[in-house]
Amino acid sequence: MHRVIVLLLAGMTVLAAEKKPLPGRSGNEKLDVEAVVIVDKEEIKSLLGDDLGGSIVVVKVKVTPKDGPIKIWLDDFTLLNSKAGVKATPFQPSQIAGNSKLIVRTTYSNGGASSVGNGPTWGGLGGRGSTLPGNGGGAGNTASMESAEAKVEDGSKTKTTPLLETLKQHVLQEKETSDVVTGLLYFPVEGKQKAKDIELYYKNPQQGKLMITFAVK
Repeated sequence: MHRVIVLLLAGMTVLAAEKKPLPGRSGNEKLDVEAVVIVDKEEIKSLLGDDLGGSIVVVKVKVTPKDGPIKIWLDDFTLLNSKAGVKATPFQPSQIAGNSKLIVRTTYSNGGASSVGNGPTWGGLGGRGSTLPGNGGGAGNTASMESAEAKVEDGSKTKTTPLLETLKQHVLQEKETSDVVTGLLYFPVEGKQKAKDIELYYKNPQQGKLMITFAVK
């Protein structure tokens, strides 16, 4: 009897682990956007050959123009997780796989103490900063939202590496086009994320606004 229970529990664990995010879709008269969010580090490593330090959420995007050419910009996309207090725009490949060092400074909305730490050496494009929202947290017993401001400390000049080439090859290309375009978005996000809590927001002055949500099967 004990063996049967163990096998059943093992089977349930496997089924839970196999849950995958379903594609999310949205559109208007100008374009359709289809996306799949990837939060699992092993799946990211299988796709890109590296788990990107466990601090990047990858989103596969397919953009379909419907009424003539459209302009595609990475900054038109924003990843939202209101449950975890996360809002992020995509990194360029060189901000992830450059040779400079990423410096992260954590601050709290209640004015509490901040901390400074050195990030992984795979982060950073010299001279450009970004904001990495955290999971929510606090200083002492006072609840507050936590955010991490990231900046880059100059090191040697960015050199081409296999990882950088892979990220460039797969990233969603910024351009004007009438053709269907597919690619990846790399969002800097701290902490463990659940696909069902994530939303992808699209906003472009010419092409309008879209909100894409994700479910799991």
